[in-house]
Amino acid sequence: METVEWVALALVVISGVAHIIGSTLDQVDPLSRKAARAVRALRELRKEIQGDEEPTRTKPGPPSVE
Repeated sequence: METVEWVALALVVISGVAHIIGSTLDQVDPLSRKAARAVRALRELRKEIQGDEEPTRTKPGPPSVE
């Protein structure tokens, strides 16, 4: 009888962990949308603070051979 109790407990723990993981993964999409919206808002704020001037960023290219 003791083995049956351990198996039942293991099944309850496994189903609980699966529920927690499922609930967490359900939150990924809404959180990623919120994060993208926050990044856009920060970019707009930075642009407004800099006086609508886009910072010039140059990518480093290969070294020139002269």
